[in-house]
Amino acid sequence: MTQEPDTPSPNPVPPSSRADLRLADTAGDRLVTIVAWVVGLVLIAALAAVVAGGVWWLQKTRFDMKPVEQHEQDLVEVVPPPVMPEPPPPVTTEDGVVIRNASWVTAPRPDYPRRAQDQGVESGSVQLECRVLVNGLIGNCTVVHETPPGVGFADAAIAAARASRLRPREVDGVPVEGSIRFTTRFSVR
Repeated sequence: MTQEPDTPSPNPVPPSSRADLRLADTAGDRLVTIVAWVVGLVLIAALAAVVAGGVWWLQKTRFDMKPVEQHEQDLVEVVPPPVMPEPPPPVTTEDGVVIRNASWVTAPRPDYPRRAQDQGVESGSVQLECRVLVNGLIGNCTVVHETPPGVGFADAAIAAARASRLRPREVDGVPVEGSIRFTTRFSVR
């Protein structure tokens, strides 16, 4: 058999026809679409796992959450009352020095301790002795007496004292550091 050399035909046909190209493009597009769907589904699954993990973590890290009806803050009354007493009048010494003792500008308003609520403790008191700084803020506090001890009244009273404000002691009109001793009473209505 003799072979004839390839001669270009007047109407050459490329290795793939236009129909084949359309099929190839469509198959390639389908592959890209399938890969995009798979990647999208994997991302959605990963996002769902992250959200579920975050929800689990938030639930696990909550601190001893109880139903609201067990710890209503409306049931708690803390003394001192919101109405501030008048500051005491200044005292003049025999030498003519005028001394005005520290007085409350904003009295401590402690929260009722969660431990006391959980243990059913309905009342208590704390006596503190605190430094009053020249700027009217509370410095170091010492617990003089706490009744009943160990249910959080002292911590609550100290935290509230640090958030309060005093007019500092004055000697001849000049603010000076001093100390103040006061009692905070806690009771459930």
